[in-house]
Amino acid sequence: MIEDVITTAHDERSHFGIDRTLKELRGFAIKNMTAKVTAHIAKCRSCCLGQTDRQQRMGAYMPVRPGPLPMQRIAIDFITRLPPTTAADSPWALTGFDTFDQILTITCTASKRSLLIPGHETYTSEHWAQVLARALMMADWGLPSIIISDRDRKFTKPFWRGLWKAFGTKLAMTTAHHPQADGLAERRNQVVETAIRLAYVEEPDRDWKLLLPAMQWNINSTFNVGSQCSAHEYIYGFRLNGAFQAANNPDAETLPYMREAVRTTAQLAMDLAAMKAKRWYDAKHRPIQLQAGDRVYLNLHHGYHLAGRPSPKWSQKRLGPFTIKRMVNDLAAELSLPSSMKIHPVISVQHLKPAHAGAHVDPEPGPVEASHDVEDDEGDVHYEIERLLDKRQLKDGTVKYKVRWKGWSPQYDQWVESTGISDAAIHTFEEQLAREKKSSTPRKGNRLRR
Repeated sequence: MIEDVITTAHDERSHFGIDRTLKELRGFAIKNMTAKVTAHIAKCRSCCLGQTDRQQRMGAYMPVRPGPLPMQRIAIDFITRLPPTTAADSPWALTGFDTFDQILTITCTASKRSLLIPGHETYTSEHWAQVLARALMMADWGLPSIIISDRDRKFTKPFWRGLWKAFGTKLAMTTAHHPQADGLAERRNQVVETAIRLAYVEEPDRDWKLLLPAMQWNINSTFNVGSQCSAHEYIYGFRLNGAFQAANNPDAETLPYMREAVRTTAQLAMDLAAMKAKRWYDAKHRPIQLQAGDRVYLNLHHGYHLAGRPSPKWSQKRLGPFTIKRMVNDLAAELSLPSSMKIHPVISVQHLKPAHAGAHVDPEPGPVEASHDVEDDEGDVHYEIERLLDKRQLKDGTVKYKVRWKGWSPQYDQWVESTGISDAAIHTFEEQLAREKKSSTPRKGNRLRR
């Protein structure tokens, strides 16, 4: 009886919050009313999936510690969509590729030393492995013990993994849609992109490939706030002579002590910078402790999306709840996801929200035999379609539709070939698609006039 009253006051009154629901129940005498209303809203399916989270994001700051020696741990990332430039007569050129339109940035986590290697967007993992290994050998970096990168498709290929495993190098990949974990490479990319942009402002026809040697020198010889020294000083113990540096010939006997002093000071400076970053980051985030077996929701619209990418204004805010299989570390969890969700199961806690102990659980409904939306020739049991969400055509000409099964939640959406869907369902979807396309076409009167 009490649950029915609370359901009427909350579910049938636009799912208002705790305070407004309590105001609706002013005329009722319910023991522990506030606790009961709070528990009811925490378990409400619509609120759990569609309510906007206005609290601080979760997760504490966990800095990536630099290695004790330079060039042991490196971070790599791509700068993409650059203007195409010729690769002819270039020391970075590969056979079969005539242009460059990308840059691979390589940064040492300890010294902050960088390498800038041009490439092409069509390079495979084999090509980039060849380019990276050659660049490290030519620059006397040697083979690193750890490579930090995002989850780019090139870095997840078996060849890339197998090659660096054979070299004894550990691949430390970040979780998806969490660039903060590879912040050093992301920040270095911004520096390079800004330098190229400013060069194009001054000379729009300039070849950015010719800028890389001088740009790499300037980055490695300039002062770094985090380490309180330049990359050259960290590695050699003194500043190398350049166009604006006076001749600097340190005493050979004191050089080892100078280098050790620079590195010690740099390590202390980086530790201090990490402490400041943690204090600033943690002030804007709330701590969380998750463990295997807990249930969590997956937040949408910040990297993860529903099929067709519906507007975040009117579509649900999260999926789930899902069970945590294991905690990779304090900031990443491996979830037990349905096979229909083609995403990596290890997800940053920033994209998760803990589920209430009594939160709803969507049971996996069984097939509906009465439906003829999905057809087959063997007389198998049919599943009933609620609606079609999206359409795509593969390279071989196969047409597939994204299907929302009736009674199933969005995480069980699947791509089904058109041959397995009834003509009536496809016709309805195509008509809706045509109407949306027509409504999105700008009218003649709304066009800009010159």
